[in-house]
Amino acid sequence: MIVAIDGPAGVGKSTVAHRIAEQFGFQFLNSGNFYRCVAFYALKNNISPEDPAALVRTAEHLPLTLHDGVLCADGENIEPYLHTHEIDEIVAPISAVPGVRAAVNALMGRLYRNVDLVCEGRDMTTVVFPDADVKIFLDASPEVRAGRRFRQNGGNDYGAVLSAIKRRDHVDINKPVGNLKIADDALYIDTSEMDPDTVTKKIFSYINAKAGERNEF
Repeated sequence: MIVAIDGPAGVGKSTVAHRIAEQFGFQFLNSGNFYRCVAFYALKNNISPEDPAALVRTAEHLPLTLHDGVLCADGENIEPYLHTHEIDEIVAPISAVPGVRAAVNALMGRLYRNVDLVCEGRDMTTVVFPDADVKIFLDASPEVRAGRRFRQNGGNDYGAVLSAIKRRDHVDINKPVGNLKIADDALYIDTSEMDPDTVTKKIFSYINAKAGERNEF
């Protein structure tokens, strides 16, 4: 079974997806980390975010593998290095490059072939896994999402966080390929007034209902 979750930055997709994966014993896929890997190697090799050809080559040759569900590069867990301010600043335009998206989608398809999966990102329900068994779209207002990021990261400038959220939304919604949108058959959940436990329970019930329709579990 594939459970695909989409939504904008700061909506809590990773938290909820991790919990769902743990409850069902599924593998977890954070598609954003793959684009962050491209950004990581672009910074490491002094590749400009405005050089699409070089970015595509980088994406096509990412040395990534999975070990117990953890994303590794050359055998080392790379995930702790992917959430820096420098990467935050360039990952959105990098992820908007069509060739980068094609390379990343192909890599995810190879790494997660034939597994029970919970995945989250921007176009999981519409592009990467359009035939997913369960599709969810999580949403919240920019102000709520900025507040969550502000508290999570211990920042001291809420206005800057809110501006960054709005810029990211603009890029994600207007990407030429794989833009953020709600799939016609996705369950829409506004999490603005909901905590992670409530969101998780709602999705858990929805998955069980879908599984019952298919006589799974």
